[in-house]
Amino acid sequence: MKNKKRKKTPKYVEVQYWSTMMMVDDELVDRINVWEFYYFAAATIVPLLEDFMDVAEFMAYDKPRLVGCSLPEEYVTPDDFGNMISAISLLVRYNNEGGLVYEGRDIDFERGDSIAELTNALHQFANLLPYLNDRHFTMSEERYDDAPAGRHCSFDELCNLDKTIARRIFNTLQVFAAYSLFPPPNFERRFYSCPVPDTSLTKDCVLRDEWNKAIEAMVESWRWILERKPVVTDNGCENVPEEIYYGLHLFAEYLPEMQND
Repeated sequence: MKNKKRKKTPKYVEVQYWSTMMMVDDELVDRINVWEFYYFAAATIVPLLEDFMDVAEFMAYDKPRLVGCSLPEEYVTPDDFGNMISAISLLVRYNNEGGLVYEGRDIDFERGDSIAELTNALHQFANLLPYLNDRHFTMSEERYDDAPAGRHCSFDELCNLDKTIARRIFNTLQVFAAYSLFPPPNFERRFYSCPVPDTSLTKDCVLRDEWNKAIEAMVESWRWILERKPVVTDNGCENVPEEIYYGLHLFAEYLPEMQND
C-alpha cells in the first residue's frame, strides 16, 4: 500500500513556545498572523492597493462598452478600484471591531456567513493581481513622492505590486496551510468550480482531503506569482495558466474563513 501523500510543511529552524514568532525557511513568521490569516492578508493587501490606486494612471474613467475591452487597464476605473478596496476593508473592520454588522445582519465568518460585496471584490482582486504592475499601468513617481505620511512600500515594489503582495503573504500562507485541519463551513457545496463527493457519501476525512487540495492550490498559485518570469502575449495579456487563476479564486472564495481558532 502506498503511503498517503502528506501536506508539505515548511522547514522550521527554531520555534520558541513563549514567543509569538516562529522561524520558517529563514524568515520570521508571527503566529498571530497565522491564526488570523484572513486579517493579516486583508491588512497587508488594502494599504498596498490604496498606494497603487494613488500612484497608477487609470485609462478608463467612464464605464466602457465591454466589446473590445479585454485588459484591466482598459476597463477598470478608479471607482471600480476604490470599491474593491472598500469591500476588502470589511475584513479589517471585522477583526478590529470584534465583529461586523452589515445591512442589519450580525456577520460571523466562522459560522459561514458571507457578504456578496466582499466575495465579489476578492474575486475581482484575483483577476487583477497578475496585472498590478507597470507593464499594464503607468506609475507616477511624482505622485508616489507626494505622500506626507509615507507609503507602504518602495516605488519599485509598487511597480511590481503583484510580486510585492505575494512576497509579503506567501510564507504565512504556507504555515497556515500546514496547520489548517478542518475545511470551512459548508465547504462541500461551495468548493469553487470543483466537484466533490456526493454529500450523502461525504465523511469528514474526505472533506479534509478536499480542503487540503484546495489550500495547496492556493499556495502553489501564490508561489507562481512570486517566482514567475512574466510573459505578455501578443494581445497584451499576461500568460497565466488556468490552474493559477483557479488557486487564486479559491483564495478569494475562502479568505474570510481562513483562521485557526
